[in-house]
Amino acid sequence: MALPEHLQVLQDPTLKQTSEILQVSPATVWRLCKKGILKKYKTGGCARINRESIEALRNSAA
Repeated sequence: MALPEHLQVLQDPTLKQTSEILQVSPATVWRLCKKGILKKYKTGGCARINRESIEALRNSAA
């Protein structure tokens, strides 16, 4: 399943964008980060979610 077209140009999406991609709430994204399922990092005060960890989660759920 491909990412929505408007999000494909992003290198690593924000927490909110990740919640849109996965169709879950932002709280769920934070929970997945705490469990180590999604990898996050902060840059310029903004949390970014590692794109590869999102794809790995989506592929394992499919």
